[in-house]
Amino acid sequence: MYHPSVLLFISLLFTLPFFLTSTQAQESLQVACGSDGEILHNSTLVGLSGEHDIRTTLRTCPGFANKSANSSNSRGLTAPKKKRDFVQCTPLDCALVVCANFTYHQPQISDCEYLTRAVMNLGNITIPMTSLYQVTFNTCSFEFANEDQEDYIVCWLDFALNSLTSAERCFGSYPSMCSTAGAQCRETDPENSYFWRLQIVYPYSGPGT
Repeated sequence: MYHPSVLLFISLLFTLPFFLTSTQAQESLQVACGSDGEILHNSTLVGLSGEHDIRTTLRTCPGFANKSANSSNSRGLTAPKKKRDFVQCTPLDCALVVCANFTYHQPQISDCEYLTRAVMNLGNITIPMTSLYQVTFNTCSFEFANEDQEDYIVCWLDFALNSLTSAERCFGSYPSMCSTAGAQCRETDPENSYFWRLQIVYPYSGPGT
């Protein structure tokens, strides 16, 4: 019987695509979201300990709404079609992982591993258009930014494994000099042509965190 950490490594090895990695400057999702959004809900999930130790937050993002409206006009999109009657998860294939100090504090990779194991088998979640969803355990927060004008159905497995792989690339070797206090995974390059992003950071509670 394999140890859970070994099974997690095997899942990462065979599930995820090849990532390109960059250390270029990049704004945090909190900055891009804007400071005047509305908290739609705060909740908790049951973690591996059996306790409600996983925190979740969903907020609206005026910054995403402005960007999405401009981008959709430029690519000639119309209003979203009615929802399908079956569940089809939005593909989360990271074209680029960006390593940067999005917050001042360093997430602990062990907390990110715990978070991954706790949520990877939960099925799927619907993340509304132009919103930011955060799921957090202790020092590690996985965040999904839906910057599009339609709701996304996100598989927890893809969300968690892509987040952990990005974290491993950017700060898995902390306190190595090349480690950064955060990571982003995005679907396309160049900048501003994407409609979703993942971010892995120390839980953000305001400037200076």
